[in-house]
Amino acid sequence: MRGDEPKRKPLSFVKCYAASPKTAIPETPSVERSPLSFVKASASSATGATVASALLGESASERLRRELEAEREQLRREHEAALAAARERLRREHEATLAAERKRLRKEREEAERKRAEAELEAERERLRKEREAELSAERERLRKEREAELSAERERLRKERDAELEAKRADDAKFWAFLNLRTNAQAGTFRTLTIKDVRYNFRYCPPGTFQMGSPKSEKERGNDETRREVTLTRGFLILETPVTQRMWTSIMGTNPSRFKIGFGDRLLGRDLPAENVSWNDCQDFIKRLNDGDWAPVGFEFRLPWEAEWEYACRAGTTTPFFWGSTLNGDNANCNGNYPYGNVLKGRNLEKTSTVWRYSANAWGLFDMHGNVWEWCADWYGKYAAEAWADPTGPTTGSYRVLRGGSWNDGARLCRSATRFNDEPANRLFCYGLRLVLGLKR
Repeated sequence: MRGDEPKRKPLSFVKCYAASPKTAIPETPSVERSPLSFVKASASSATGATVASALLGESASERLRRELEAEREQLRREHEAALAAARERLRREHEATLAAERKRLRKEREEAERKRAEAELEAERERLRKEREAELSAERERLRKEREAELSAERERLRKERDAELEAKRADDAKFWAFLNLRTNAQAGTFRTLTIKDVRYNFRYCPPGTFQMGSPKSEKERGNDETRREVTLTRGFLILETPVTQRMWTSIMGTNPSRFKIGFGDRLLGRDLPAENVSWNDCQDFIKRLNDGDWAPVGFEFRLPWEAEWEYACRAGTTTPFFWGSTLNGDNANCNGNYPYGNVLKGRNLEKTSTVWRYSANAWGLFDMHGNVWEWCADWYGKYAAEAWADPTGPTTGSYRVLRGGSWNDGARLCRSATRFNDEPANRLFCYGLRLVLGLKR
């Protein structure tokens, strides 16, 4: 029941009509007559007043009771609806609050997790860095110890090898001197000969020594590859006193490739021309056949001279452009005298090779070191440095081999002791020849 409405008095209406029995109760045409109308009609009778009053009171009370129940039901429903709406609103607000709280907690948890992960990552990096530094330090220390051990072992190995080499050198020297049948103070140019297939090979001894290889800057018309340097040869060697002759070549190879062949008269007189028109590869074939034939003494081998050995033998202790001095015009060696060196006088030009032993030998008994034919050397061609060197053997690789000495076809300038020339190993030319060295096997 609403609080602002006054309390109803259900019996006041009935009592009003009961006091006036003659008053008729109006009828509502559209409304069905109710028991109350019957009671009111009956109330006009004096004898039925008491019964009408009772019936009227019970009907009004019942109606009022039903109205009260209906109002209570309405209020209950309104109250339940209000409670349901309030509960729904509170539920939604609570869910929104919970969702916001969950989101906040999730963000806080994610942030905390991120910071924790970053801290763990940084700690892991630091741990790995320290471990890596420790490993590197240990590895460096291990490598240092290994390197020291290797160096120590290498030094010991080199010492033993050096001792063994010295011992072997002493043994080789003993074989060398036994072959030469000389004392240890043998002189340069000492003569020894071998006979191979009825052809004599005359050798001259070149002792160990030091000399200035190349030409000084003051030497006229020098080449830019004639850098001067001090060279030491620690072993002596035997070198053929002439270029390889056609008799030597033919006796071993069976053919004569030379353009200028020896004549019948020269053959009768024992004269010989140098073998020419041979390549560096041809020379190696010739030398291989000599060595395979066991013509060399035990412990020795035939080979081409190294470039340093060739110039050492050519100079024979001199420092001038030629072993006899500083001029050449075809008088002391077979060259193109139309292009002299050191003077203005032209000389002879034979336009061919000349017989060996025709011109004078140097101080060590070697003939034709200047002119006649270019002589192949064992080295690859390449520029060399100015610092001192012992037993040089030239570059390890290359495209061209060294030739030394000049030839009958060249001007005098190219016949100097320091002149260097080169060509491909397979090339042949009618001014290319060779000279043999007999040395200890390496």
